[in-house]
Amino acid sequence: MIAIKQKGVLLLILLGVLFFIVLLIPIKIPYSINLEGKIIPANEWILSKKIDGSIQVTERDHLNFLTHQITTYQVERGDLVEFILHPAISTQASIGRGDTIGFIRSNETERQLAELKGRLVSARANLAVAASGEKETTRRIAVEQVNQAMARLENQKHILNRNRELFEQNLISEEEYQFHSMNTRIMELDLLAAQAVLADLSSGAKPEQIDFYRKEIESIKEEIDVLNNRLDSFILTSPFCGDAFRVFSEDTLLIIADTSIAVLMPLNIKYLADISTGQEFTMTSRHGHRTIKADGKLVAISRVTRFMNNEEIFLAVGELQQSMKMFPINRIISCSIQGAAITPREHVQRFLNALY
Repeated sequence: MIAIKQKGVLLLILLGVLFFIVLLIPIKIPYSINLEGKIIPANEWILSKKIDGSIQVTERDHLNFLTHQITTYQVERGDLVEFILHPAISTQASIGRGDTIGFIRSNETERQLAELKGRLVSARANLAVAASGEKETTRRIAVEQVNQAMARLENQKHILNRNRELFEQNLISEEEYQFHSMNTRIMELDLLAAQAVLADLSSGAKPEQIDFYRKEIESIKEEIDVLNNRLDSFILTSPFCGDAFRVFSEDTLLIIADTSIAVLMPLNIKYLADISTGQEFTMTSRHGHRTIKADGKLVAISRVTRFMNNEEIFLAVGELQQSMKMFPINRIISCSIQGAAITPREHVQRFLNALY
């Protein structure tokens, strides 16, 4: 019995000596960090609708943790902004760079443009008449415009008086009352402008009046150009090649996902010093009875830490070369990051650090 115990102690001593010898051997053994990752597109174009009714376009570069651009199409008072998907998006499998995705329609912008075009026609007619000296017909038109302006103002005053009574009875908001008050003031100014035009026509055209019409025409044309540029920006095109995804969400209307794959990996903060860009990793994904493996490299590391499941983590993102069609977006997969070779002693230290 004593001999058996002695042999056991001797064996433990030999194992301990062997363990320390192994720790001191100047060889290096590769290591890997095993964790879960999520498949995301390398680039993403997101069309969403905000609570206030405005439409927002966000372009993200997941490989570099960047948001390249955020464009918001604001809703003005009384406006209706809507997104109309291009019919081809519903049928085609993929989208090319520059393809039209859809259109944003603004009733207020279209109304303003139509109003400006009407003003431009009127201003050009006034200039033509003032320059040619044919006043009588224009004077009759000006008289009619004054009469119409007076009638509109009179009607607006009735509306204002009615809304004043409602406001005093707390039946409408102050904002709505002020809105009608502002419209009344605008119509008063329109009447004054029409009366000024009639007065000028009655006294005969002057050089400064002709110059005023010319400047007015240029000003209106500049405003029309601004609105036309805005309408051009309402035509949304894809910034890269990708696939369109209709999302059943109240706020997200459409996502264009790049066909290149990025893998987002959350790592424990203890690995921060061991991770660097360029490191290789292996991704493993199960598809039914098949297991697919793919290799990639880390391309970006975020030094901003956060907490997930009561664990302080940082994010690393890697890139794969395989087509996005092989892997669904947001799928959780197994990842293994290959680190540089380290000595047996460093392996032991890494094991102990993992325990504590």
